Amino acid sequence: MQIEEYRVRLERFTELLNREHYLHYSGQKEKLETAGLYSEYSDLFSLDTIHEIRAALEDVAPSFDSRKRSLQKLLGFALDQHLEQSCNLLTEEIAEYESESSIICDVRKLYYNQIANALANEPLALRRRRLNEMRVRIVESSNSRRKERLANLHADARALGFPAYIDACEFIRRTEYRRLMSSLEMLLEATEAGYKETMDASFGQILGLALSEGHRCDVGYWTRRPDYDPLFPRDLMLPALFKSLEGLGIGPGSRENLYIDLEERPRKHPRAFCAPLRVPQEIKIVVLPRGGQDDYMALLHESGHAQHFAWTSAALPAEHRLCGDRGLSEVYAFLFEHLIWNRHWLEIRTGFKDSQEFLRFHGLVRVHLIRRYCGKLRYEILLHSRETPENPPRAYTEILGQSTGLAYDRESYLEDLDDSFYSADYLRAWIFETQLRDYLMTRFGKAWFQVRAAGSFLKEVWETGELYSVEELGAEIGIGPPDPQALTDELRSALRA
Repeated sequence: MQIEEYRVRLERFTELLNREHYLHYSGQKEKLETAGLYSEYSDLFSLDTIHEIRAALEDVAPSFDSRKRSLQKLLGFALDQHLEQSCNLLTEEIAEYESESSIICDVRKLYYNQIANALANEPLALRRRRLNEMRVRIVESSNSRRKERLANLHADARALGFPAYIDACEFIRRTEYRRLMSSLEMLLEATEAGYKETMDASFGQILGLALSEGHRCDVGYWTRRPDYDPLFPRDLMLPALFKSLEGLGIGPGSRENLYIDLEERPRKHPRAFCAPLRVPQEIKIVVLPRGGQDDYMALLHESGHAQHFAWTSAALPAEHRLCGDRGLSEVYAFLFEHLIWNRHWLEIRTGFKDSQEFLRFHGLVRVHLIRRYCGKLRYEILLHSRETPENPPRAYTEILGQSTGLAYDRESYLEDLDDSFYSADYLRAWIFETQLRDYLMTRFGKAWFQVRAAGSFLKEVWETGELYSVEELGAEIGIGPPDPQALTDELRSALRA
């Protein structure tokens, strides 16, 4: 195969695809239209191309490690996009349906994408329940499309020669999901009792509900904590970020390739995201403000992604800038997000001095989120294996209920999914971020975010782009492999605080 020509077309396809997603999910384009792109660039992930890359990979001599690494990433890209192409039209239909769907709440029209923020800012439990019921009706109406989409993914994975979709994802992502889940059982067991007890007390204090009365729709308001809003004003959010970057010697003035979108649009997706349109030349951060600390965390998280992409070396071939371990960029995103849980950062960047209760609360929020994603991974392993559960909605509510202690809507059993086991990438990133953060604090101090040498270290790591996996990076910088025990110990400490 002509690898240079393939790289050029891969890069162009990726740019156009990411730009289409950016415009739609930022609320600037009503319809998501990617079918034409998949058709125009179908040669990149056709069966013939997949067979050709596999053959080239088999012919690589063991000593040619760099070529082998490149071909492995190109094969992963081709397989991944081949699977996505199989359900592309349904992906568009679901996105269009969600974008156009709306409800009437107190004579006010809310688009589907605005409901999450409305829930996060609604203090009354009964009103949250009513809002959620309307949200669930929209989800239920789109589930026939979601079921068909899932069936297409599963069938196409088998057509590619894999026993099940999970096996295809393990091959593409080079991650063993069952082994990862097994290693996290210790975390769930070690935090079980303390989590349930502390969550029950927190829900009672903040929401006036017992944990047993709680529902997934309550979580947004529980984490929102509007009582902290005066400490996190919107007009100081960007200065807090920029001063942190300047402290690391990577201030916004040194990067003209970053753009931050904080505009409020009716169809803008509530989930913040980073859109690497051209790496490293054009990176977008998209956040739909909901208020207070949530906005700070979303901006910091997406800025971690953005710095990684923006500092990636332009000299790297396309596969090492655009294709790789998704968990790696999440490590940097969580590293920056975690600044809001650093008492030194809070005091220096926001003037928040008496932060003990705030930090204790966010320790609990983190335990909840990680236990939720452990539940998601366990459920997804069942859903995507050769023998799927007889009743997926029941499996979903039981597994997520067990891991979080909250009620979940059966109708969300497909809506609450990210493709190709992204839950596992989050979990791997949380584990390794704990170790990377400890490394930075040990080497540069607890206020590492204002040490230019720490910024230089991060820039050197970011310049390698997607070259390494999380595990390989740990070996490169001497931290070692991701260790779930480090995260478990941190979560247990948070519950004892």
